[in-house]
Amino acid sequence: EREEWVPYYELLIEFTKRACALPAKKNVAVTFLVLGIFGGEKELLKSHFPNMQFINVKVERDELLRRFWIRHEKMKEEAGFTDQQYWDYHEMDEARAEYGPEFSKEKMTKFLEKTVYHPRMIDIPSGEKDCFEIDNNDMESDTPFKQLNALAGLPWEKVDKEAIAQVNYNRYRDMGAGQEGAK
Repeated sequence: EREEWVPYYELLIEFTKRACALPAKKNVAVTFLVLGIFGGEKELLKSHFPNMQFINVKVERDELLRRFWIRHEKMKEEAGFTDQQYWDYHEMDEARAEYGPEFSKEKMTKFLEKTVYHPRMIDIPSGEKDCFEIDNNDMESDTPFKQLNALAGLPWEKVDKEAIAQVNYNRYRDMGAGQEGAK
């Protein structure tokens, strides 16, 4: 139902407009946007941002899961939590309801495949006007970054992937410091 998903997109639109209004901001990126499963998301965004482009960052599901488990181990270390504490966290309520209260890698993988790594979460038809695709299967070659820079009209600069990852790990560390008991 439209009333279930539109409020989230309206919030993203508001945040994006605020970011666009900041001094010296020419381009703003909205990342991790579920697109194509509700019907009308692209049109809603285009009604506010007519020049918006949509970029599908394609990664094979096995590769996504491999990367998730590497990040997950690092995030556990940074935040100081266990797999079971992560599973017990309120954001995993749906997973526990479906797969039970005890964590297992198999249960977590099934939940990820059904939710955030489900192929229908992002449905950006390549070849449509303003719709593009980047191949992000090979992070070592810098190909995805070069493709993104080309689409955005940016000059090539070497990307410090470790520094980018560390920003996310620090966020989890900070969350862990404030989440005693996690539930």
